Amino acid sequence: MDRIGGILFLTIICPKLYHSSVLGSGWKEGFIVVFLYIWLYSVVTHFIVAYTDPGIIPRQEPPPYKLPNQKKLNVQGETILIRWCPTCNIYRPPRAVHCGICDNCVARFDHHCPYVGNCIGQRNYRYFLLFIASTLLSALFLLSHNAYYLSLSIHRTGLSEAFFSDPLLYVFLWATSLVALIASILLGILVGFTGFLVSCARTTNENIKQTFFNVGNPYSRGCLGNWVLSLCPPSYPPSLRPREFQAVEDIETEDEILEVNSS
Repeated sequence: MDRIGGILFLTIICPKLYHSSVLGSGWKEGFIVVFLYIWLYSVVTHFIVAYTDPGIIPRQEPPPYKLPNQKKLNVQGETILIRWCPTCNIYRPPRAVHCGICDNCVARFDHHCPYVGNCIGQRNYRYFLLFIASTLLSALFLLSHNAYYLSLSIHRTGLSEAFFSDPLLYVFLWATSLVALIASILLGILVGFTGFLVSCARTTNENIKQTFFNVGNPYSRGCLGNWVLSLCPPSYPPSLRPREFQAVEDIETEDEILEVNSS
């Protein structure tokens, strides 16, 4: 939705604003440059989120012997159950989930995002945060500019005279303002909810399943530490390469590189 508003603004409104006398020349050029930078940043992060491996765990050959359906692990004093995935033939590491849409096990699975057409997981979560934040910022920036321009022009000449001086411009100003307003509300809710989850060191999947509601969260490093870890995570190389069958004792947690001991 915000993409539509941004494209309409850049292709139709910006050329008209550039030749408009309502705003000073310094304001016009400055706004266009800043908005273009924020909007392009959101577009780039969108593509990064969509085309980055979210942390897909490679499938293995069926084991030569039957393994238990689940195992108990001790992570920072908390008992965590890891389950056998019959589709991927692996024990899912802690916080990994098999996505029913992508049909893959994803490390530190957050959710499957239909907007980008990809899972959000261990390797692209940071870019997802940057994507939704920059998209919200571009929507708010566009909305505030349009509101300022409309109020200034109406105050100078009145509503009817301002509208009939350039009907196409004002139609698109109102249209993009409506799109930006809806996008700002929806994205504001999403950014607020995601920020809450980051502060608590929870994934969306864990929050829905209430995984750590009644027990301690062994992955939390405090509010500030959780934000640092989410925005500046360790480098996780893609795992999509052939490898030998992995026993449960070899599994490490994917997020905080915590020491995991079989119990």
